[in-house]
Amino acid sequence: MGLLANIFPELSVVVLAIVMIVVKLVTGCNQAKVYGGLSVVWLAATIAVMVLNPAEGILTWGRMLYIDTYANYFRVIILISAILVQLAAISYVDKLGYRKAECFALLNFCLLGMMVFAAAGDLITMYLGLEVMTMSFIVLIAFVRHDNLATEGGLKYLILSAMSSAVMLYGMSVVYGYFGTTVFADMAVGGGQESRLSAFLVMGIVMIMAGFAFKVSAVPFHMWAPDIYQAAPTPVAGFLAVGSKAAALALLARMLLILFPDYQAVWAPVLVAFALLSVIFGNLVAIAQKDVKRMLAYSSIAQVGYLLLGILAASHFGTMAMMYYITAYVFANTGAFIVVSAWEEKENTTWRDDYIGMSSRSPFLAAAMFVFLVSLGGLPPMGGFIGKFLLFTATIQAEYLLVALIALLMSMISVYYYFLVVKAMYVTKPADGANLQHVSMSNGIFIALVVCVVMSVVLGLFFGPAMTLTMTDAGSLIM
Repeated sequence: MGLLANIFPELSVVVLAIVMIVVKLVTGCNQAKVYGGLSVVWLAATIAVMVLNPAEGILTWGRMLYIDTYANYFRVIILISAILVQLAAISYVDKLGYRKAECFALLNFCLLGMMVFAAAGDLITMYLGLEVMTMSFIVLIAFVRHDNLATEGGLKYLILSAMSSAVMLYGMSVVYGYFGTTVFADMAVGGGQESRLSAFLVMGIVMIMAGFAFKVSAVPFHMWAPDIYQAAPTPVAGFLAVGSKAAALALLARMLLILFPDYQAVWAPVLVAFALLSVIFGNLVAIAQKDVKRMLAYSSIAQVGYLLLGILAASHFGTMAMMYYITAYVFANTGAFIVVSAWEEKENTTWRDDYIGMSSRSPFLAAAMFVFLVSLGGLPPMGGFIGKFLLFTATIQAEYLLVALIALLMSMISVYYYFLVVKAMYVTKPADGANLQHVSMSNGIFIALVVCVVMSVVLGLFFGPAMTLTMTDAGSLIM
C-alpha cells in the first residue's frame, strides 16, 4: 500500500483516462459535459487527497520517482492547470461534436506524462514521461478533422519532437555511460568523485539541455511554437504553453542543480544564452504579431527566458523565485488562452483587430484579459510583478547584473504589445455597422476565468503565504 499511496496522483490520472474510454464504450455517451465534469471533479479530488495525505519520503518506485515537496508542488500546479484547461475545453469540445471522451482522455494522458516527467528520479522514467506527454499532444494538436492547419501542426510537432527526443536520448545515453547508472540519486553521489572536467559528460549535458530547450520553446529551439500554437485547438495550445513548461523546468532545475552542480561553468553560459535569446527574440517578434494566439506563442518564448533566470541563479532563493513565477504564469497564461478560446468559439477569429469592441460586447472577458496581460507584463498589482521581481533579484544576487538588466528592459518592451490588445478591447471604436451583439460564455469558461483572475490578483497583493510555501518546497531541492 505504501508504494500505491506514493504514486497515487499518477495512478488516479491513469484510472480516470481509462474510465472515460470505458464509459464511452459501454454507454455510448457523447456529452462533453459528462466527461469534462467527471475529469474536473476527479482531478480536484486527487489534489485534495494529495494535500491532506502527503507522501512520506523522498523517492519511491525503485527510486525512479521523486515524492519530495518540490516534486509534489509541481504535481499540484500541473493538476490545477489541467483542471482549468478542461473546464474551458468543455464548450470547445462540445462544439466540435465528435470524439469527446477521447479528447478528455488524451488531455489526461498529457497530464500523466507531465507529472511523471516533473517528478522523474531516473533517466528511464524521465524519457517515459516525456514520450507519454509528447505522443498525446501530437494527437491533440491534429485533433480537428478536415483542418489542414491542424494536420500540418500535428505533423510538424511529430517530426520536430522526434528530432529533439533523439538529441536528448543520445545525451542521456552519454550521461548513463559516464555514471554507470540511470538513477539520479546515484549520479548525485557519484558526481563528486570525479573532479576533473569530462568532455564526454559535457557533451551529454549540453545535448540534454538542447532537448529541454525544445520542450520549453527556448530560442534557438523555438521554431515550432508559433505554428503549433496557432494550429492546435486553443485549449490544447494553452495546456501545451503552461503544463509542459512547468514540468520541463521542474526537472531541468533538479538535473542541473543536483546532478551537475560541479559543471555549472559549463551549463551556466548555455542557460544565459537561452534566457537572453528567448527574452529578446520572443518579445521583439511578438510586437509584429496581429494574431493573438501567435502573440501569446512568442510571449511564452519570452516567459521561458525569465523562468530560466531562476535556475541560472543556482540558489534556494532562485529556485523559489522560479516556482513563484511559474505559479503566477500558470494562472495568467492559462487565463489568456481561455479568453482567446471563448472569443474564438463565438466569433471564429483570433485576430487582434477582431477584439475591437470586446469591452462592450463581453465586459467580463475583456476585464479578465486585461488582468492576465498585466500579470504577464510584470506590472503591479498582479502576481507576475512579484514573480519577476523575485527572479530579477535572484539573478542580481547571483552576480548576473547585465542579464537581469536586459531581461528587465525586455519586460518593459513586452508591455507595449500586451497593451495593443488592451487598446483594441477598450480604446479603438468599432467601425460603423460592426457586430455589437453580446458575446456569452459557458459556465466552465466563466468558472475557470474567475479562478485565474482571483489567483492573479491574490498572488500580487497577498504574496506572503505563497512565498513561504514556495520557499519551503524549494528547500527539498536545494538548501
